[in-house]
Amino acid sequence: MIVIDDNCPTCGCQLTWEKDTCLGCGTYVGAPNVREVAVERDKLLTRYEKTVEESKARGCFDEVSAFTDSVAKNSSAVINLWPEFLAQFLNGDKSIYSTYALQTDAETRKAAERSNDKERRGTEGTLFGQYGPHIRYAALSLDGGEGLVSYGSCSVSLRQLLCLNTATLMEENSYTFLRRYRLLPGDPIPEARRAVWQDRHYLATVKLADKIDKSMTNGQFAELNIEKLVPAWQTLRATAPVSHIESDSDYEQAIEFLNNLLDVVRDDSAHPLYSLVSVVGDLIEAYENDKEPFNS
Repeated sequence: MIVIDDNCPTCGCQLTWEKDTCLGCGTYVGAPNVREVAVERDKLLTRYEKTVEESKARGCFDEVSAFTDSVAKNSSAVINLWPEFLAQFLNGDKSIYSTYALQTDAETRKAAERSNDKERRGTEGTLFGQYGPHIRYAALSLDGGEGLVSYGSCSVSLRQLLCLNTATLMEENSYTFLRRYRLLPGDPIPEARRAVWQDRHYLATVKLADKIDKSMTNGQFAELNIEKLVPAWQTLRATAPVSHIESDSDYEQAIEFLNNLLDVVRDDSAHPLYSLVSVVGDLIEAYENDKEPFNS
C-alpha cells in the first residue's frame, strides 16, 4: 500500500480529500477512505504493541500471537444478500452491487422509514463525508463463513484482491461506533480505531485480545460450558433487554438501554460492560435491517 500525501505525485497539484484521482492530471491517488485511515497507522501500531505487552503479562502471548497470525492469513470480507437479489446479481451481466444512498438518489428504490433513513444518511455523513454514499459494507470473518444475516441470508466471501487497495475497517459496526463515541457531524474520528486492509489483524487483536486466554487452542476459543451458561443467561435476561428484538416497543427499550450503557461505559475499553454495548448495538441494527433491508 502506497500512502500519498496532500499533493499529486505526478503534477504536484493539491489533492481533494474526497476524490481518488487528481483533478489536475487524472492520476489515480488511492481510495479516499484508505488515504484517510492510512495516516493513523503509527498510532494503531502503538495500541497493538501495548496489547502485546498486556498479553505477555497475562501469560497468553502465544495464543494472542496465533490469533493475530490467523486473522492476517485467513480472514476475509463477507457481505450478506437476500436470495432474490443474489439471483438477479448472478444472472444479470449488467448488475452491480450498489448502495442504499446511490439507489435512493437514482430513484431505483424507495427510501427507508424516515428515522431509519436519517440514521443511515447521518452515520455515513459523519464518518465518511462526501464519499460516504460509495461505501459498501461487509463483515470481517475468520473462516469465510456466515456474515451478518440481518443484511441477508446468503453470505458471499470477497476475494482479497477486491479489498487490498480499497477496504478499510472499523473496530465495530458504524451505528454502534457513532453512539459509543457520541460523534456529531464534523467531530474528529477517534484515532487508531480504524485500519487499512493490510493492518486488519492489528485492529482485530487490539479489539479481542482481552478475550483470549490460555484455554484457547489452535486458534479457537474453548467450548462454552452450556450448563453454566443457562443460569447466567436467565439472570441477564431478567436484568437487561438483551435478546432478539421482536417489536417497535422492544426496539425503543433497546435504544434506551444502549444509551444508558453508553452513559456509563463511554469509550472505556477496559470497562466490564464494554462488549455489551456492541452486542446491544448489533441487535438494534439487525432489527432495523430486518424491517428495511439495504438490498430490497
